[in-house]
Amino acid sequence: MKIEWIKRDAQYIAEIGNVTLVASPDRMNYDKPKRGTKWHAQCSIWDEKTRTMSRYGEDIYCKLFDSHIEAKEAAISIFKEAQFSS
Repeated sequence: MKIEWIKRDAQYIAEIGNVTLVASPDRMNYDKPKRGTKWHAQCSIWDEKTRTMSRYGEDIYCKLFDSHIEAKEAAISIFKEAQFSS
């Protein structure tokens, strides 16, 4: 599966159906990732019936990664694991 990441402001976002994968910087400097910042990874799912967004898969937001590439890989891993377990 090819996942297309889009850069929005300082974060990277990929949408797969109603699931959103995000890699976002821990620290910002004038709307850009601060030099040397660590990165967060997360997955969220949109529920149209209740019009709410909630976590999808494992919550590892507090775990920091050294680069946006590692954070993207972690978000993909969360997504794949959640898909496999459901």
